Amino acid sequence: MKADDEVVGPTYNPARNTAESPYQSIDNLKEWFWAPFPKYLINPVIHDFYNAWGVGYALVDLGINPISHEYEGGKNELFFLDHQGFDPAFPDVDKQWYQINGKEYRATGASYAFTINSEDGVIMSLNRKSPRYAAKERNPPVPDDELPKLNQFSDVAWIGWDTVSQREGVDIKNLRYFLSIGIDNTDTKAIIIRAMNSRGWQLSEWPGHIFEMEWMETQAILGKSKMPACADYTQLLNEWRRRLG
Repeated sequence: MKADDEVVGPTYNPARNTAESPYQSIDNLKEWFWAPFPKYLINPVIHDFYNAWGVGYALVDLGINPISHEYEGGKNELFFLDHQGFDPAFPDVDKQWYQINGKEYRATGASYAFTINSEDGVIMSLNRKSPRYAAKERNPPVPDDELPKLNQFSDVAWIGWDTVSQREGVDIKNLRYFLSIGIDNTDTKAIIIRAMNSRGWQLSEWPGHIFEMEWMETQAILGKSKMPACADYTQLLNEWRRRLG
């Protein structure tokens, strides 16, 4: 992350002039057919970080507020964004289309759920079903050339962080923690298990284990192997180093 933006940009696919993502606003999300999941359909239990997610005590130990924004005293605002429309007049997600610059794209049914806690400086991902993955579940599957250009969790999470930080008057550089909860990706699990085995460790409850930055295993977990759980956060830091400092 020490390279200049102009050097890093061309390494992205597709290549660009700078490392910074071109997608930076809520308007960009709307343009690419991302929509909030209807609040009335959200199970209230999802706001319980102790029983539903099992991370409440870990948050407390880290000095992070463990309560959802939905409850008194809570600082963790939950966001649920899906790549589909929820207007009652819309057809099923498999039949939803949208148009950008004269090109038609299909809804993928992708789903990102995460929290923003600007005061404590935390982004916590709860669900990351990407457009590329969700596209395979459609009938018929969505081809690659109809996937949204705004598709990375790093872009969606950054727009959330930037928006909430500005609204709350918090320094955008206050980002201190990335937490990834509920990891389901098979490759991700395999990398974590292999990294722990190489250190002679067993998977255990909080506080678990700490991987030192210079270790090879740490580099794998942080995304050298493109592990989804951490690569998204690595990309966010790469893209917004200028503003995060």
